[in-house]
Amino acid sequence: MIRKYLLIIPCSKRKKKITEDRLHALYLYDGPFYRIIRKFFREYGIPKNLDITIISAKYGLINANTYIAYYDNRMTKEAIKNFAGRLKSRLISIINEENYTEIFQNIGKNYYKVIKGWEMCIDENIQVISAEGGIGQRAKQMRNWLTLRFM
Repeated sequence: MIRKYLLIIPCSKRKKKITEDRLHALYLYDGPFYRIIRKFFREYGIPKNLDITIISAKYGLINANTYIAYYDNRMTKEAIKNFAGRLKSRLISIINEENYTEIFQNIGKNYYKVIKGWEMCIDENIQVISAEGGIGQRAKQMRNWLTLRFM
């Protein structure tokens, strides 16, 4: 049986300035998590058994390969209210459809509020790992997770 993994990350305030109308989310966002992932992919290839889901302050729940346009939204209290529940349900559906073995969530407090409690609604056999601490600590934990699973 092939193990299947899901990485959940937030969007990034820092984005690349683009001349195209749209770009894959993984390449538009340019924060530290995205730089780590892109560097890992350049060095070791893109794992076929890894999916990346992004919680976007504008687009909601998107796949890393989704084409999106540049924007400048933040995950405000109003955005949290608009997205809460709806994104949690969608995330649970994605997880149940894809049969993941393990999920690594690397999201901050505001982004977690949008999907809070999703872990309680999935198969108990799926291992869920949550990054903790500040951005630097979470970035290191994510890099270690990628290295241990896909090298």
